Amino acid sequence: MDEKYRVLGMSDSPNVITGYANMARNLFVRLQDDERFDLSFLGLQFAGQPTEYMKLENGPLLKFRMLPAGSARFGEDMLPFYLQKYRPDACYILLDSFMVQWMLNLDWSPTKMIMHFPSDGFPIPAGSEALMKKFDYVVSMSKYAQNQLIDLGVDAAYIPAGVETNKFYPLREDEKIKIREKWSQALQIDLNGKFVIGCVGRMQGRKFYGELLKAVEKFVEDKNDVVLIIHADPNDPANPGFILPELIKLRKLEHLIRFTGNKYTLGFTEKEMNEIYNLFDVFALTSSGEGFGIPFIESMACEVPIITTDFTTVKEIITDNNAGIAVPIKNTITGTYNVERGIADLDKFTESLQYLYDNAIERKRLGKNGRTAVLRDYDWDKVVYPAWKKYLLEVLEK
Repeated sequence: MDEKYRVLGMSDSPNVITGYANMARNLFVRLQDDERFDLSFLGLQFAGQPTEYMKLENGPLLKFRMLPAGSARFGEDMLPFYLQKYRPDACYILLDSFMVQWMLNLDWSPTKMIMHFPSDGFPIPAGSEALMKKFDYVVSMSKYAQNQLIDLGVDAAYIPAGVETNKFYPLREDEKIKIREKWSQALQIDLNGKFVIGCVGRMQGRKFYGELLKAVEKFVEDKNDVVLIIHADPNDPANPGFILPELIKLRKLEHLIRFTGNKYTLGFTEKEMNEIYNLFDVFALTSSGEGFGIPFIESMACEVPIITTDFTTVKEIITDNNAGIAVPIKNTITGTYNVERGIADLDKFTESLQYLYDNAIERKRLGKNGRTAVLRDYDWDKVVYPAWKKYLLEVLEK
């Protein structure tokens, strides 16, 4: 072909550390090596002049055009400008549907607009149905979200999030001993011989970190060999007001909880993240709903079993693959945009921690099941990227 396909993306900037940035970065760094594509990306946290190349200190070389955001939070001022300037054949949007409801009044023709849709509760956010029906193409990142859209009459495809299984993998037992010694010094707590509970996720309200502390507080009442490692930035701008370090002190848990030191703007290297996951005996999250759950599949890739709330995507990712324990919800709470969110039964959550504490063989079995599922369903290079490349070419060639 004489001309390249022009593709514009909009999401969290690929140079920051969020789930959306992870997904967008992994997709575009693969597309950039295909000569058929001319790529641009509107990163919502990116500022300054447009740049053609950006080498991430803890990541890959971004060879596509990075475009700065404006003053509007979700691209309302700059996306129309870039659509006119670059005339993309297709535009890929990866954001919550409530963030782009302003697009209902946008004329994006002749660009083909693709929405990569997450859902972390039910129903979909108020005001989103009309927008989903307006998009030229909708791709759900979970079967849960796909079924919601189909019920609304939206023809949605399904392509999941992915994980690089060559970068997230289980370490040998002798390697795990070494990294426990290393991170014992870094975190200033002895991890040797301890039952390590781990949690990875942004400091967002829907993660319900306070509920996790309640479950851990009850779980450790008769134990002195438990450590909770939290990989999150308490000062993340997404934090709605939780002062987690103070809450930890209030519950008298400061002797057994450590933050990894992660910063929202920097993050850890993939090697460091693989080490963090390999410190865990279990991954625990009391989230009220995940749009997908990238830390789930990263944990599974490292053969770490999961305990989490049985809501939204958990059935398809964890339960159906026998990769952990889905804790039943006790109730739901109505959140923003009238979305119902699931509240885990903390007694059951504590029982699940106790069960895996007592059963090392079961932890190993669930962990191996998790990696098997990830290799089959969520590997970036073998499953996810081939699906995206095929889908994009089909859209562009229509």
